[in-house]
Amino acid sequence: MLLKLGSQGPLVVELQQNLLKLGYDVGPDGADGDYGANTKKAVLAFQLDYIDVDDDGDYGPQTDGKLRRVLNNAPVTPTQPTSYVACNDETWHAFEKVIDVITRGPVRYGPGRGLFHDGKFVVTYGPGGLGLKNWKCATGAVAPSFHCSAFTNFILGWLLRYNADYTHAGNIPELFDLCSQSKTLHEIPQEGGTWILRYRGYGEACFKLQPDGSGAKRNGVGNYFDARELLARRADLPSFMVCGQSTRFGGVWKWWHHTVLYATHGGRLYRIAADGYVATGGVWSGQPMKWVEITDQNVGNLDGAIYQAYGVRPAEDGSYGDPTRPIAEVVLEP
Repeated sequence: MLLKLGSQGPLVVELQQNLLKLGYDVGPDGADGDYGANTKKAVLAFQLDYIDVDDDGDYGPQTDGKLRRVLNNAPVTPTQPTSYVACNDETWHAFEKVIDVITRGPVRYGPGRGLFHDGKFVVTYGPGGLGLKNWKCATGAVAPSFHCSAFTNFILGWLLRYNADYTHAGNIPELFDLCSQSKTLHEIPQEGGTWILRYRGYGEACFKLQPDGSGAKRNGVGNYFDARELLARRADLPSFMVCGQSTRFGGVWKWWHHTVLYATHGGRLYRIAADGYVATGGVWSGQPMKWVEITDQNVGNLDGAIYQAYGVRPAEDGSYGDPTRPIAEVVLEP
């Protein structure tokens, strides 16, 4: 059997229905029996999620077998080595200091970002530069703030010692851009075109982690992690993992609603994120940063999400970034 661009009929309908079950978007017309550009894009997205499937956008016997195994909750054979260099003590102690600064309060879920300014990484009150303190918060708090992707991008910038001519962008289009191979300096026009942020791609500092299939079996989705797999494999995962989080709405997985950072150390797993929401009218929830150890007792609280995870690659000695540069302090905007 081979289905490709231009194919039509009941076999295409079945394929489209199966792709929809796994969360892949086949286009606005749904399972219409037409193997058009949207269906080819969905097939290609499925193929790219599995290293043992050719990624040509055509639906042949190899892709058909993989898709049916995933639908039947068959475990996926891991393709990524399961042993990584742990961070050294200096890195972890510096990370603990960062966590202390941004979780002791007041740091809230809001439109803020981070930037490298005067030799320090600064957590700001909002976009537009230092000193802007007029963001709308449901709690009435006006404080240094992060939205979810801004936080994880900021932490990576700090961890990798990108502390020269570096300003964190926030509002990243998607996690893949965050870990792109490009190391060039990007300029991102923001809403209204009144200001420009810059960020550097993280290149080889990030690498995609391969799940073991247990999360796919529990959730009936593609080659993705869930929190239970992260917890079970915590001793074999990198010290720092940037995870694009997808949440289920109306029975459909919405890719990738925000990003979080998982950290493993001493056989323990931690999660930190700028969880929150923006209500009608652009009012931010203003929830505080959340830093929690994930255990068997609370992992069920995260059952509503799955993750695409990227490890942050350390040096052989467990350090990160350029060891000739000190890890800059993180401070709150005054």
